[in-house]
Formats: sequence, C-alpha cells, structure tokens
Amino acid sequence: MLKDDIKRCFIPIKIYLEALCCWPYNRSAFIKFCAWFIFSNMLIAEIFHAAYVVTNIDDVGGAVGASATVITSFEALVRMYILLTKQDFIKEILLKVSKQFWPFQAISNVDTRNQLRSGVILSISLPFIYLTCATISTGGYVFMSLRSYQLVYISVFPFDWSKRFVYEIIYFWQYIINWYNIFMINVFDCFFVSIVAICTAQFVILQEALRVIFDEKSRRQRRIIFGMKGGYMTNREVLLKCLEQHKMLLSICTDLETALQRATLIQLAVSVNASCSACLMMTIDYSQAAKMLSFGIAHLIQLFYYCDVCQKLSTESEQLGDAIYESSWHLEYDRDIRRTLILMMQRSQRKVQMTAVGVMALNLSTFVRCFSC
Repeated sequence: MLKDDIKRCFIPIKIYLEALCCWPYNRSAFIKFCAWFIFSNMLIAEIFHAAYVVTNIDDVGGAVGASATVITSFEALVRMYILLTKQDFIKEILLKVSKQFWPFQAISNVDTRNQLRSGVILSISLPFIYLTCATISTGGYVFMSLRSYQLVYISVFPFDWSKRFVYEIIYFWQYIINWYNIFMINVFDCFFVSIVAICTAQFVILQEALRVIFDEKSRRQRRIIFGMKGGYMTNREVLLKCLEQHKMLLSICTDLETALQRATLIQLAVSVNASCSACLMMTIDYSQAAKMLSFGIAHLIQLFYYCDVCQKLSTESEQLGDAIYESSWHLEYDRDIRRTLILMMQRSQRKVQMTAVGVMALNLSTFVRCFSC
C-alpha cells in the first residue's frame, strides 16, 4: 500500500482511528473496553444535554442553540457505533484496497495521473477544512461557557451541578467528550471520503486499461498491474481480470452504501438542520453570530464533500462504457471477448450511486436542492 501515492492517504487515517480506539486491526480487550467506555460516556452526556432542549422548548433561542450541539453529538454517537460494530466490514474493505486495488502508476498519461492525484488529495483534504471550522466554533463557545460559569453542553441533571468542584468535574468531563465528538465525526468523514475517492480512482484506472487493451502500448500497463507475467497475458486473460475488477468495485460500492446508508441519511438531515439553526440563531442572538457562522459553514462544507465525492464516483463509473467503446473492439473477432465487453458496457449503464437509505442520492444536485429551500 505504501508504494502507491493514493493509498498513502490512509496512513493519517490509520493513526487517527488508533488514537480514537477505533482501528479495526487493534482489538485487544483493553482497547475494546476503552472504546465502549468512551461511547457510554458520550451517550450519557447526550441524554442530559437533550433533556435541556426538551424541558426548555418554550425558550426558542436557548432550545435552538442547544439543539445544534445535540445533533452534532448524536452524529458522533452514530459514527462511533458504526466504526465499533462494522469492524469486519472495514477490515475487508481495507484488505481489498491494500491487496486487490490496481496501482495508481498504471495510468500512462502523466497529465491524467497528476489530475487524478490532485483530485483525490483535494477530496480527502476537505474534511480537514470542516475540522478547522468546527474547532473555531467549538473553541469560541467552550471559552465563553467557562467565563460565564456555564457547562460546555447546557444540560439538565438530577442534582445541583453548580456546586464547587461538581461544576469543575462536569465541565472537564464534557470538555473531553466535546473534543472527542468533533474528532470522531472528522475521522469517520475522512474514512468515508477516502474509500469513495480511491474507488473513483480505480474506475479511472479501469477505464484506462480497457481503452488501450487491444493496443501494443498496453504491455507496459499490464506489467505494472500484474507484474512480469502481465507482459505475456493474452487479451482475453486481461479482459477477464478487468471484469473481475469491475465486479469487485461494484460489490465494494454496494456494500459501502448498505453499511453506511443510515449514517449518510443522518448526515444529510444534520447538515441541513445545523445550517438552518445557525441562520436562525444569527437573527435571534447577534452575540452568537461568529460562533454560529463557523458552525453553519462547517456543516455546509461537510455535506458538500459527501455529495462531491459521491458525484465523482457516479460520473466515473458511468464513463466506463465510453472507455470500452473507444477501444479497438471492432478489430477483435473473438466472440467471448465481444460478449464480455458488451456485458461490462451494460453494467456500466447503471451508474454507481451512494444514497441516504435509498431516499435521496448523494450528489451535487442534492446539495443544491437542500440549500435552495
């Protein structure tokens, strides 16, 4: 994996997941205990925090302001639960990326290769822009809550939390959970965006392989993908490998959508809700304008990179048929090869789409519709 430029993007994500006790290959009893202990604390904090919104529903400003952090905390809870309960699925995905994905160097055109590298790196960098905005927003209200002797998460407890030492303990507890929530959301987004971006790159590499499959210049590409034996492979053997790769990519995308579709639905709802809440709070309470502006921008960016990376995946998966058509297929008279090419063209007509539980496709059209209301 380390020899491939694009696959190296997983190195910081691996470190990130290990730091949050969610790396699937490190599942010792101690790590599992720490992960579920943190999750239970996040859940407890969320319950008391949500109780404030329920009991103060008549206070529009207070309820809307608190609901913004309630939905963000809920978002982190869902993401962590998925990372902890989908360990085998994540390991399988990472194994396929490491062992079965074709190397980025297989693209012979230097301009195409550089453009693809830049696109993947940009897609993976967008979640860190969200992290910057979220950090600015969080840092502001955490500091203000300490100055005004308030909690990080305004909550309702069955005891007097304002007593000496009790306040300090609860504040510190919520402070740790708050930052963990932000990093959990960010690492999940990085993982999702990276997987989808790398799958998109694989579709581009597959297009390149099919476009030149009947040309002599494909020999170099075959050696890069399949090793020394690639130089001696027949067109039929290479085409069967392309068919297997296409089936694997479709399977990964389908499994990814099935496993994460609830998270994407919540993501869609949370981003729209958070942006609307931020706009409402800026009109109600001008003193919170800076905090809520960065909060709203963070969720706007978050929904954008989900929709953008899924849009690119759909586009590249659909263009596979065009790449096959551009090959010299008309000069090939082998019936099996022609039948396989037609099968792949038919499959590519159904473009890959990531959806929110089948309700709405994640693409740029959805992004525009969500914020044009």
